[in-house]
Amino acid sequence: MIPPVLPHNVKDRIKDLVSSDVLDTSPEKEFDDVTFLASSVCHTPMALISLFDGGRQWFKSCRGIDISETPGFVSFCAHAINNPKGILEIEDTLNDERFHDNPMVIGQLEVRFYAGSPLVTPEGHVLGTLCVIDIKPKRLSSEQRNALKALSGIVIRQILTKREYQKAYQLLSEVEQEKSTKQSLETKIEERTVELEAAYQELEAFSYSVSHDLRAPLRSISGFSNALKDDYGDELDPAAQKYLERILKASARMGSLIDDLLSLSKISREHLSKEVLDISAICKEIIDLLAPSKKYSFLVDKGLQAFGDKKLIKIVLENLIANAIKYSSKKIDPVVTIEAIEVNGKQTICIKDNGVGFDMAYSKKLFGAFQRLHSNAQFEGSGIGLATAQRIINKHGGKIWAESEPDAGARFYLLIGEKANE
Repeated sequence: MIPPVLPHNVKDRIKDLVSSDVLDTSPEKEFDDVTFLASSVCHTPMALISLFDGGRQWFKSCRGIDISETPGFVSFCAHAINNPKGILEIEDTLNDERFHDNPMVIGQLEVRFYAGSPLVTPEGHVLGTLCVIDIKPKRLSSEQRNALKALSGIVIRQILTKREYQKAYQLLSEVEQEKSTKQSLETKIEERTVELEAAYQELEAFSYSVSHDLRAPLRSISGFSNALKDDYGDELDPAAQKYLERILKASARMGSLIDDLLSLSKISREHLSKEVLDISAICKEIIDLLAPSKKYSFLVDKGLQAFGDKKLIKIVLENLIANAIKYSSKKIDPVVTIEAIEVNGKQTICIKDNGVGFDMAYSKKLFGAFQRLHSNAQFEGSGIGLATAQRIINKHGGKIWAESEPDAGARFYLLIGEKANE
């Protein structure tokens, strides 16, 4: 076995990897969808998103393998990252002096085939690889190699998207909070405004990159998958048809996530057109549109009003009502109540349900982008809705907060208006 040689820019690469805030994080369906697609397209039983921090390789997503990390000295990924422009493909590990006696080859995993496409940042730092693995020798076709490379591009853009939106969201939240509390000096506001304009420009550029660079390979995967279904669907056995449907669903979900990201980036650029709003009527309209099953009971107070931008406030209410419906869906008799209460002498809208609720110890994660308190296996979602709602309410100079207990439902409070923070 020949140990891997570390890249010359190893310190900068690891610093970039750590700042991406993806190491040692929980599984995320967006990344799991990519390894599913890679495994399906390349016809391999295993696929990994492997991140190499020097001493180990850690797997952000694993398909077909039940380990989370391995030592760095046995890492195939550590060899692959030395060639950031190409795919490292080992057709038969037993015939390669670098790997023929590697523990991953002669041990329990019995790796015989490996292909890894590097995850390269715009700065040229290779964070790891998207790789596919088999227990028998094989060779990828040119189409499979191109697909693997395209999917690795999606992975790195997902990582960069999370990093950039977290940074921009934090900056925008700071600016909006300073404006709403009126505690900043005029010079401080001017400085922040300059930073905000720069952030807007970065978001514009990044939104274009997301829209163009991520959608292109997705359209290709979805288009070829639909063509395969239309032209050869009847010739596929039930298992192959099931895999094809999962590929189409995963592509659709990733497209939906891209749409959510773009919508979140546009909220702070929206111009407010305020008017007196009939909140009761808007809520009833949303309930009719969502059209949940008849087992739900909806109690909406009459005469609920607020002063704000109708389009944006409707987005907030849609998110909160949809969440109330979703998280109470497992109840026999789910009830969603929308009412006005008084909090510190101010009328506040409360949307509550009798669903699964959540532990208040994790409440700080509620309104963060990509933060979720329940897994996709329990309740599907992208983690964007409440971040969008908070940004809209902040833009109105208001407040949004929540109270809950596990299995005792949740209550979300909306204080809308310019004087909400006084």
